[in-house]
Amino acid sequence: MSFHHSFSGSFSCQYVTLTLVRQFQFYLIQTFIPTVLIVVLSWVSFWIDTRAVPARITLGVLSVLTMTTQSSAISQRLPRVSYVKAIDVWTTACLVFVFGSLMEFVLVNYLTRKEDFKRTFKGLPPDPATLPEDTGQAYSCFKEDRVVALAPVSNNDTRA
Repeated sequence: MSFHHSFSGSFSCQYVTLTLVRQFQFYLIQTFIPTVLIVVLSWVSFWIDTRAVPARITLGVLSVLTMTTQSSAISQRLPRVSYVKAIDVWTTACLVFVFGSLMEFVLVNYLTRKEDFKRTFKGLPPDPATLPEDTGQAYSCFKEDRVVALAPVSNNDTRA
């Protein structure tokens, strides 16, 4: 107990100091680590071959859906308020990164196909990097110094 002196007299006052500590581990384990892992997982598509369209699309779409589900689960655990919370900003930023990795694939796929179309239209052979690898066959696109079509070369074909 202490005494407080003022112009109107001397009064006794009692001071209380409250120290509040938030347990951050729950939010770290339940929210931040999973969302970071989802974003990093979506970035794995940058190392997958651009011709592996089903793999990259599956990874991108599943990452977006998982991030959306995670964001909904986080919002349901918290009270509804009229203002934007920091966790809302965090989950939105993570969703933007995941969606951005999916849009990167769409752009790369579009530009690759556009370049292949231009090369075919100009009569140039297709870029060897865009040819399918899983067939195990060599491809030929020339017949008498002009482009005919992209077709597999048979073993007994001497034009290759």
